[in-house]
Amino acid sequence: MGRPAGWMKELTGRSAMKSPGAPSHRREVEREFWREIAKGITTEDGTPIEGPVTGPWKGRNKPHRGDRRWVQG
Repeated sequence: MGRPAGWMKELTGRSAMKSPGAPSHRREVEREFWREIAKGITTEDGTPIEGPVTGPWKGRNKPHRGDRRWVQG
């Protein structure tokens, strides 16, 4: 079922087009990257970088629906 591998190459005589996106990284390079992230991001002098300041979480997914009867129970 379906077409065999390489059918388009036989039809057109050209190989498959390569993606113009970012090159794929080797698995070990990606693992090393995530190891460094897990250690924590620091500046050049070794001080940790603080994350973004956010407001307190209120636990509501749709605060704009608070006036509806079924929300208030």
